[in-house]
Amino acid sequence: MGTTTGQTVIDAFANLRVTGVNLLSAVVFLLIGILIARVVRKVVITAMNRTKADLSAKNIVGRLSYGGVLILTILTALAQIGVNVAALLAGLGIFGFALGFALQDVSKNFISGLLLLIQKPFSVGETVQVDQYTGKVKDIQLTWTELETLDGQVVIIPSALVFTNPIVNVSRATSRRIELQIGVAYTSDLEKVRQVALEAITRIPGLEGDPPPLVNFNTFGSYAIQTTVLFWIDTSQTDITAAKGAGLSLIKAAFDKAGIEIPRTFIAPDPSVS
Repeated sequence: MGTTTGQTVIDAFANLRVTGVNLLSAVVFLLIGILIARVVRKVVITAMNRTKADLSAKNIVGRLSYGGVLILTILTALAQIGVNVAALLAGLGIFGFALGFALQDVSKNFISGLLLLIQKPFSVGETVQVDQYTGKVKDIQLTWTELETLDGQVVIIPSALVFTNPIVNVSRATSRRIELQIGVAYTSDLEKVRQVALEAITRIPGLEGDPPPLVNFNTFGSYAIQTTVLFWIDTSQTDITAAKGAGLSLIKAAFDKAGIEIPRTFIAPDPSVS
């Protein structure tokens, strides 16, 4: 394939005719093409300024549009001095196909990264979930995104994986629903359980009143009546982990004070007893 490609490229220059007129014509085409490429780049960037596209995406698309017009200009200029452009493109096309096949993963990540920069589903500093990873976005590059997971690990995710998977942007949700699963003894007054739980969670920082908190009694478990406490929080004031911790602490303290039993469903065996 290498010999065929090289011969095709050589054949493209077989009828090269460099004269003063042809050379001048090629230079004029090249200069005009450069001016047109600059105008096209400016128009593209101006159009993208009306969107929410990332600055990096604007620059990349601007360069691509500039480069595309410039390549057409160079090919036109080469044709003026007798270069067989069709044969040249055929030779380069064979080489490009082989190179593209070898670098298909890189190309896929490049295109995916470009689309992500244009669509901008998340920004640096936001917390997102991609595939099985959840964490804060530390850096966004054209071919990869860097996440710092909730347990402090740094994960580099290829752009193609990000683009082809659902993205959950946790940071852009202004409200989140919290569910707390608890169990109460069969001897409990369920209406009292409901009132005590609802009163307890009113002291959770960032609690939202609309929709109002709910206490649902789900099923009869082996040791307790399974209960779910649901409420919404304002994520600008608190986060899910803090809200869950506060809710459990407040409900436990309120239940203890009201004499509501939370059954112990499992007691770990004493390792000293054989």
